[in-house]
Amino acid sequence: MITLDMGPLWLVLLLVRTQNVLALHQILKFMLSMFLLMHSLLQVSYTSWFLDAFNYAIAINMDVLNLSIGGPDYLDLPFVEKVWEITANNIIMVSAIGNDGPLYGTLNNPADQSDVIGVGGIDYSDHIASFSSRGMSTWEIPHGYGRVKPDVVAYGREIMGSKISTGCKQLSGTSVASPVVAGVVCLLVSIIPENRRKEIPDHPTQMIVFFSLPSVARLEWVRRFLSHH
Repeated sequence: MITLDMGPLWLVLLLVRTQNVLALHQILKFMLSMFLLMHSLLQVSYTSWFLDAFNYAIAINMDVLNLSIGGPDYLDLPFVEKVWEITANNIIMVSAIGNDGPLYGTLNNPADQSDVIGVGGIDYSDHIASFSSRGMSTWEIPHGYGRVKPDVVAYGREIMGSKISTGCKQLSGTSVASPVVAGVVCLLVSIIPENRRKEIPDHPTQMIVFFSLPSVARLEWVRRFLSHH
């Protein structure tokens, strides 16, 4: 008897001693197909959920999009390509860099992409939080170079937030820091007239430089930008 352990499911197949090699081969093929079927039923992928949400963001001409999610799988090509499509439509994407620190090379996707603003976390002593992912992006290597991330940091340890029911609780993680940065980006983008927002620099590095300018200099930049366009 051969028993395949498949989590909550058990597939038990009795192989009767037989001299018929062809029959045994058919039984093994059936057994393999059943295993693959059961395995696929146990797998859950949320990529399609994000693809639908990204399509909606593009359809309504969104300006800023925050993702308090991420993972090490930069080989999820449909997801990665849709992120490229998002930023190609001049939507500023802000994403949590991950909570896999303090080791280097622990960046999460999509925050590790060059067209996404990757947000790390700091504590109230203005030190990089131990959990905050950091280091160089690894998915271009060995044919490219690794870019150091995160691009920007915000407070991400013991931040007060609301409970699902009532009251407040302390939250920690780059998923807490990322929405703060996204909110700042929204406020800064709001100074650009709505019909001109898609013309502002769309590369994250340019955006960070622009947003790091003193408010007076930033307003002067906007004034010059609008006067020349």
